[in-house]
Amino acid sequence: MTREDTVARGGQPVDLLAQRYESVLCVFLIALAFLWRDNPELQFPRVLYLLAALLVLNLAAGSSLRLWPTRKWLSAAITLSNCAVITGILSASGGPESKFWVLYLLPIYTSSLLLGSRETAWITGGAVAFNAAFSAASTPVWDLALLCSLALKSAILAFSAAVTCRIVGKEKDSLRRLDIQRRRLRRLERTDRDRTHQAARNEGLAQVGLESSELLHDLRNPLTVILGTASLLLESEGFPEALREDLSRIERSAQYCKRLAGGVLKAARQAGEQGVFDLADVVDNALVLYEKKFARRSIQVECRSPHGSLVRGDAVEIQRVFMNLFANAADAMPQGGVLRVDLSREGGSVRAAVEDTGPGIDAKTLSTLFQAFATTKGDKGTGLGLYLSREIARRHGGELSVENAPGGGARFLLTLPVLAEAPALPVRLT
Repeated sequence: MTREDTVARGGQPVDLLAQRYESVLCVFLIALAFLWRDNPELQFPRVLYLLAALLVLNLAAGSSLRLWPTRKWLSAAITLSNCAVITGILSASGGPESKFWVLYLLPIYTSSLLLGSRETAWITGGAVAFNAAFSAASTPVWDLALLCSLALKSAILAFSAAVTCRIVGKEKDSLRRLDIQRRRLRRLERTDRDRTHQAARNEGLAQVGLESSELLHDLRNPLTVILGTASLLLESEGFPEALREDLSRIERSAQYCKRLAGGVLKAARQAGEQGVFDLADVVDNALVLYEKKFARRSIQVECRSPHGSLVRGDAVEIQRVFMNLFANAADAMPQGGVLRVDLSREGGSVRAAVEDTGPGIDAKTLSTLFQAFATTKGDKGTGLGLYLSREIARRHGGELSVENAPGGGARFLLTLPVLAEAPALPVRLT
């Protein structure tokens, strides 16, 4: 039974509405028969038993349809058996002249509400046949008045079936159209809700971008001081040689931060710096900056980055992507592990795979990982790193995706259009 066949006014299922109607009607008739217990035409307690059986059969018809919605024939057979019980009630309440003949309307209404027009036609024909057979068996001599009475009753039953089927059919059509409109309204509500959420997120991103631009503008001044101090110390003859490597790393990090700040400010002015660079150099520079952090966490790095994969774009922005991926990998392996970086050619693109041996990412988080402000780090994360990384990849004509590695851990895949062939180099451990 379809949803349109079961929904009624006020959200009530049709079969539940029919059961309530039948139950109230049968209880009323039982009470009426009890009040008429002094009527000599009623045979007590037989008529009460028959009315109770009629109630049970009506409830059984609705229950069978709920349990086996595809077996309408079963519910139709139970409903048709009501006609036999009603005939017994007529026999126990005065014969063909009994006023209880109107009970034949009960299975007709039931079939109209619960079943289809075909089943209703069968049950209507059964009600007319039962009533005619009972009248013929109970009346030895037929006259014109009896024939007219039987014809009138049959016409009333048939007319009631036609009117009920038509009314119920129109109601089902109305409910079907209403259900379609409700589904459309729910889709519109979801679309509007998504657009509102997207607008709020874009507004938040715009505010973050404005505040970040102001912060980066102010950050360039202390970076200039750091770079100047580092350069003076490196040029100083009396500076200890043992510290020169660390100081050189500080200088490279400060230069990267200054280029990063400048690149973001240029991008905000829609004047990003474009050029051609080797993706392997970008990977190597990012690994150098994270070398100490990986060593402190006992993370071993396996890197295969063959040189010659030339990419057009902003090298600083692409380095931001790798540094964000390396930072996430380090956070996923606080007790140590292996970070694998692999560059490979695929047609006209170069693919960089960054894989860790951490716990991996659950399916629910995977679906929202690249959304703005989505983070699994709680208050420690902003939820913008992967979102901005993917936006950078797309601005360069590429894509950033994620999957769980077969052996465990997460694998991020960065693809970018490449300009030249790249020779294969052996794996080197950093």
